[in-house]
Amino acid sequence: MTQNTLTPFSFFDLLDACAQPGCLVCRLASEIVHNYLDANLYESVNDPDTQAALRRSKGYCHTHSWLLTKTSASPALGVAILYRQAAQEVLETLGLQSPQAEVRIRRKSMGVFDDILGRLKPQAQCPACIHRDKMIEFVLKTMLEALDRGDDRMQSALAASGGLCLPHLRHALEISKSQAASEFLRRQAGGKLSALIGELNEFIRKNDYRFTGEGMGREGDSWRRVLAWMAGEQ
Repeated sequence: MTQNTLTPFSFFDLLDACAQPGCLVCRLASEIVHNYLDANLYESVNDPDTQAALRRSKGYCHTHSWLLTKTSASPALGVAILYRQAAQEVLETLGLQSPQAEVRIRRKSMGVFDDILGRLKPQAQCPACIHRDKMIEFVLKTMLEALDRGDDRMQSALAASGGLCLPHLRHALEISKSQAASEFLRRQAGGKLSALIGELNEFIRKNDYRFTGEGMGREGDSWRRVLAWMAGEQ
């Protein structure tokens, strides 16, 4: 199964994500990548297109490479098969796969290392990042279309949710073609952020020695939530 045949998330998945803590798009993006990597490990390790993409990208990015170890009950064999050809291609690029190849490298000028360096760099983006970004675009467009038509379910779900983090809010506003949708997101983000800043103020106040005896409430993790809002969920 290739990335193009994976089922995208639906309108109802969006509504369900709104009921969970934090940025709903970050949550969906995490599930999207998890499902994509899991499907590749189970169904696409021998797929020529999947292997070719990994050779061009020199494997998945750092984050998604290590996520492979957490997406399957037994990822070892899948990782070995997926990465073997990519690693072999790097070995060939280094010119160390045989004594004859190493001799040819040594006979060339030092400028050959510029060529090697160029071929060691990824020639394409991480396939998991590409898939995630395509699906995030799909998720945001689905949300914006619902807001544009005044869908009560989407408006209510978003109003009750943690909203969008700043990176996904910015992305949504960049691709929005609807004044109504953009205005809804702007007002919602403003309300959520104003409340969060109030909690940060209270957290800072209670860290003053004069008020430490009051104990922390919901504001106790506001410092973590502002990181998640400004940068995206961990």
